[in-house]
Amino acid sequence: MRASGYFIQFLSNWIKIYNNDLAQQYKKLEFNWRETYDNTMEEGMSLSKETISNYKKSYQELIAFIHDHSEELRREYPNEKNLEKVIVKTLENRFVMLEKYYKVKKTEETTTEETGSIIRDKMMGENLLWLSTQVYPDKKIIVWGHNNHVRDRQVEIVRKDKGENTFHKWKIQSMYENLPSDYKKKSYIIGFYMHDGTIKEREAPISNQVNFGKKYSANSLEFVLNEIPYDYSFIDLKYQKKEKHNEWMFKPITALSHGYFEERMIIRNHYDGIFFIKHVSPPHYYK
Repeated sequence: MRASGYFIQFLSNWIKIYNNDLAQQYKKLEFNWRETYDNTMEEGMSLSKETISNYKKSYQELIAFIHDHSEELRREYPNEKNLEKVIVKTLENRFVMLEKYYKVKKTEETTTEETGSIIRDKMMGENLLWLSTQVYPDKKIIVWGHNNHVRDRQVEIVRKDKGENTFHKWKIQSMYENLPSDYKKKSYIIGFYMHDGTIKEREAPISNQVNFGKKYSANSLEFVLNEIPYDYSFIDLKYQKKEKHNEWMFKPITALSHGYFEERMIIRNHYDGIFFIKHVSPPHYYK
């Protein structure tokens, strides 16, 4: 649902071939939408019916343009048979998400950002169902997302945000938890964790050093998995039986989410496996 720079660049460049003014309007629309998203979903500013109506009208005009030029799209991308579907769904998601946020009532138990995240994870689940039935009905799908979107039983996990001294429970069901039970039975959840290195500065609240360069406690996932003599490790959790060497899988253990805020959980209750990277560095994005 969030505006991706690559998607915007692709679509604006394609629209520009046929209508330069519309391409510029589209880029401005996406910039404004992201600003509205940040202000409402994360900062808690009010959202009017008029604002939603204006966004909906603008995106529907773009969708009509896509449909009117569907033949050209198929001709230019003959191997991407579902491209029109995916573009239209992406544009629809923009105003649908704002509509959902407008209708929902924030409770005393959730913050503004948590309320927005609840909506987002539900929509992520809906989008995954749509992809699996409408776009890739006969395919296995790899879903790549943050741990807190793909894991199970998230509300059983406790966490400490930056600057906090006590743990508190997650209040948000993950995307995975919003899926039908038959999808869950066919899935295998892999959590990604790291030991040290640097992360992208935008993701770092204080320092871009993983764990702020500090040592780990002996009862942490990072400490345990760092004992493995490999730079990259995959550890199955789902099919293990409790033994002395793997007790850490079956009891509460701490682990860092995003490399900086601490969580505590029984790890195999939430993941089927773990992929562990000892040393990480920030990504270099294609331009």
